[in-house]
Amino acid sequence: PAWKTGHALGLGPTPSEVINAISVAKQASANVLIAQQHLQAAKENVLNQQRIATEKQTQAVILKQKSQAAAALQRSEAIQRTLAASKAAVAHAAAHATAVEVHKTETEAARLGHLARNAHTSANHPLLLANNHFSGTKLEPIGYGAWLAGSIAEKP
Repeated sequence: PAWKTGHALGLGPTPSEVINAISVAKQASANVLIAQQHLQAAKENVLNQQRIATEKQTQAVILKQKSQAAAALQRSEAIQRTLAASKAAVAHAAAHATAVEVHKTETEAARLGHLARNAHTSANHPLLLANNHFSGTKLEPIGYGAWLAGSIAEKP
């Protein structure tokens, strides 16, 4: 450095220059410390902002997953309702078909029972028993063929 030449021998700085240089160095050191503190605060701020951004991103992912899960649950419930309605429709159709079949069977059973009672009654009727001596050889054809064909005038 360019020292003032006011010193008696001119060999170095004066005591006031040394004190002044020390003061400037202390101020520079303090400024460096303040700058380091500002830098550390800025680093912490950046890290804090990164942490907040990461938390927000994580929350967004969680919300998206919850939304997707809720949508999947709604679809599943809709499918279950459709399946239940289909099962109920099939059960109703099966019950109806069974009821129709049971009704047919009961009607046929009643008809067969009626025929069986009539056949039993006819077989045991005294007038029918007395007249039941038909011989297959004495039966003559009536000749309904022409009549069934639509021509009544033609009789054999």
